[in-house]
Amino acid sequence: MKKYLIMTLVVAQGTTSMAQLNKENLNLSFYRDNAVNLTSYSYTSSPTMAVQVAYDSIVKLMDLWEYKNMRIYPIVGNEVYSEESKVKNNYVSLKEALEKQTIEVRELSTGGTVNTLKLSNLGKDTIYIMAGEVVLGGKQDRAIGQELILPPGAKDVQVKVFCVEHHRWSQGSDGTKFNGYYGIAGNQVRKKVVVDKNQSQVWAKVDEAHGKAGVSSSTSSFKDIKKSEDYMKTMGDYKEYYLPKLKAVENLLGFVIVSGDKIMGLEAFATEHLMKQQLDKLLESYATEAMQEGAKVTVTTEQVDAYMKQVLDETKQEEIIEKGGSELKLNNKKLHISVLEN
Repeated sequence: MKKYLIMTLVVAQGTTSMAQLNKENLNLSFYRDNAVNLTSYSYTSSPTMAVQVAYDSIVKLMDLWEYKNMRIYPIVGNEVYSEESKVKNNYVSLKEALEKQTIEVRELSTGGTVNTLKLSNLGKDTIYIMAGEVVLGGKQDRAIGQELILPPGAKDVQVKVFCVEHHRWSQGSDGTKFNGYYGIAGNQVRKKVVVDKNQSQVWAKVDEAHGKAGVSSSTSSFKDIKKSEDYMKTMGDYKEYYLPKLKAVENLLGFVIVSGDKIMGLEAFATEHLMKQQLDKLLESYATEAMQEGAKVTVTTEQVDAYMKQVLDETKQEEIIEKGGSELKLNNKKLHISVLEN
């Protein structure tokens, strides 16, 4: 019996349906493959007993996926979706490309431009870059402000970025190049990058994150949040609890994460490869928000179900994403959708 909450992905045959992240292809199904089989209790004449067993199973499953101020609802794919997603191209992450030096990230010019960088793909693999990822170096650390695919041979592609290091505007040892990588900015900062697209608000959220972590930074770089021993210890606890569980989920395609009375956001990817490539970084981003802004979970599964249906309703999805998230399409099929709740 699989011990995790499931949002089952039901996809029709054919690759044309595969990347359609909508309510026809995604749904909440908390007991499929993992909850108590009520037919096992058909011998009893007491329906109350069966209902109690089902209720107890829900509570146990919810408890399994709740830690400190956060609860996760995994999104998984069925066998049809899983098999067909394997024919999709697998992309190299920005982190991997930087480590292998197959991507060049530079200031737009020697003088630099705060909200624009240029990227070149020096390798043979296509690179997937996610909004909110932070690159280190240049004249100041930046968070990527848009999602994009960078094909082999792409040169000097200009991308929207936001500064996450307010008090530096000078070249380091790498000059105008960015060779360092942080991960994905904490969710509160990420929202200002992805949703509000407001530089002043990004700086304010970076300072707020530092204040709540009890750290000081001479250049106000978001990365310096990791100077806090308490922050690093608590983050380590979150990751130690959740990562093994999430990595064990077959056909993982995303999740909904909640804290207190709030749904913090939804992430859904077209392939398991893309999801697990971003898993560690996304978990850190959401856990940072849960640590600094969260509370004991009171959100119900019914609320999550209603939220999922609304986000995945294609008649509303584009409007919802435009107001509060981001998406990446390839050949008019969605590779990723992200909805971040303010």
